Amino acid sequence: MIQNLLLSVEFLYPTAKKTFSPSLRLFCLVMFFILNVSFAQTTRISTASGGNWNTPGTWTTGVVPAANDPVIIVSTATVNTTANRTCAGISILGTLNLATGNILTVNGDVSGTGTWKGNTNNDSARTISLNGNWSFTGTSAGTGPVAIFTGANVQTLAGTIGAAGTLNVNKTGGALSLANALTVGVFQNTAGTFDANTFLLTTSSAPTLTAGTLRVGASTWGGNYSFASPTIPTNFTVEYYSATPTISAGFTYQNLTFSGSGTTAASSGNLVIQGNLANTGTGVLNFSNRDVTISGGNTQSIAGFTTTGTVTMSKSGNTATFMGTVNGTGLTINGSGGRLALGNFTHTFTGAWAMMNGTLDGDTSTLRIGGDITGSGGSFLADNGTVELYGANQAFRNLGFYNLLLSGTAGAVKTFPATAVAISNNLIINTGIIANLNTNA
Repeated sequence: MIQNLLLSVEFLYPTAKKTFSPSLRLFCLVMFFILNVSFAQTTRISTASGGNWNTPGTWTTGVVPAANDPVIIVSTATVNTTANRTCAGISILGTLNLATGNILTVNGDVSGTGTWKGNTNNDSARTISLNGNWSFTGTSAGTGPVAIFTGANVQTLAGTIGAAGTLNVNKTGGALSLANALTVGVFQNTAGTFDANTFLLTTSSAPTLTAGTLRVGASTWGGNYSFASPTIPTNFTVEYYSATPTISAGFTYQNLTFSGSGTTAASSGNLVIQGNLANTGTGVLNFSNRDVTISGGNTQSIAGFTTTGTVTMSKSGNTATFMGTVNGTGLTINGSGGRLALGNFTHTFTGAWAMMNGTLDGDTSTLRIGGDITGSGGSFLADNGTVELYGANQAFRNLGFYNLLLSGTAGAVKTFPATAVAISNNLIINTGIIANLNTNA
């Protein structure tokens, strides 16, 4: 900083470089220390009795805390606010008495073992908004306490907020990570990421989820979250990151992410996904015998997965695209205005393919079907894809094909529909397969 001051002097007074006197050097040194003092933090400690926050006599230094000053309220003191206040960190060892509606903005950590209360009653609204860590383990009764976690830093929440209080996550980056089991009355995820780690968050009401991500570090949803089934808004993400989690079926997902290293355990029920399905780790998505429904009106990316249940597309609009291999028992296309694109992968379904409504894009995929092709509606865009009928005796309807491959064990009969079948590229009939062309095929 001294060097910068000297350069500034030289810029303002070009002859100063040649005539730089000891007094001018002393002036620069004095300015350096003044600037440092003006920006320095001073910990403001309450007196033994405390008083109003904005009264100099409340503090041992006789100075009201500035926004960049950390604050300590000693164990015998009660400090009252009459307006919104800001500090650089606070340790509540005595009593912090916030007036109704007051917000204490903390640009740092909140700690202490004292009491955080309202000036009227414990149900009066009082808010601490912080961008640091929370380790307050004291008392905060009633429905009034609100803790808002903000900023782009990684934050840790330990201790307690108040069993009937409100936890609000409103972050622009980083994540808020839980460091112990916590009970609150209300949980709100306004923006940003909340990570329960392996701890349990309990609330007395359903959460309010607006935007962001809930992370599940336990092996089950119920190991992290104990509240009524949430309503997941568009673009909200639920991420499971333990090695072998059980994916909850207690609600409809928007974005569902698995970032673990193992294989997902059997889901707790049939799954409905209205956003993206992502596999960002090294693990395997296996939904066991659960049905998987891809629905809604959003554009979706669907990671590869396996199930022995039925995969259904019931979208009302836009396109869902398979981004990996999908295996299941049945495939049902029944979206009133939606589309499923198969991508450039090989998908195997051991059962029937039912075309009811909506559009299926073959892209450059291979679609292997072990049962019949059924249904009376929908549209199949063959593109440059291949449909392989690999089962035993199979019948299929005319959907229009690019490549049609008839395979399976010797003697298997593939029954064509009674109308002509459009095949724009190749019809391949493996050795031993019987093609029953029907009367009018």
